[in-house]
Amino acid sequence: MATEEPAYEVVREGPVFELRRYQPQVLAETEVQGRFDKVRGKAFGILADYIFGNNQAAEKIAMTAPVTQRPAASDDDQAGTRIEMTAPVTQRPAQTDGDSFIISFVMPERFTLETVPRPNDPRVTHREEPVNDRAYGATRGSG
Repeated sequence: MATEEPAYEVVREGPVFELRRYQPQVLAETEVQGRFDKVRGKAFGILADYIFGNNQAAEKIAMTAPVTQRPAASDDDQAGTRIEMTAPVTQRPAQTDGDSFIISFVMPERFTLETVPRPNDPRVTHREEPVNDRAYGATRGSG
């Protein structure tokens, strides 16, 4: 069974990558503190628990690609530029102090901010990622 991916247009192609512009997406997010290599599993577990049914509707939500990481805050205008890695994981450049990250799961396209199941865990929040003028890289074949 294929993993659902958000709609995108290919802006540019290279021999082993694509630059993509994604359509708006509803995200489920959680923030974690610490070195990313030490806390990414914790963040993934919090979000996985949410999509496995720990939400007010007790609804299981299909896993989608990509999963994203971004700094929790940054003064740098370029921070937050998403650089996709192999699917389903994407990554944003680390915050300057490098100790606070927001990990996001893209919700299936059928959900809006109004219809996505509300989490039981207050560490999980939702937001809409609007389309913007930035293009994001993806390794060819990564989805």
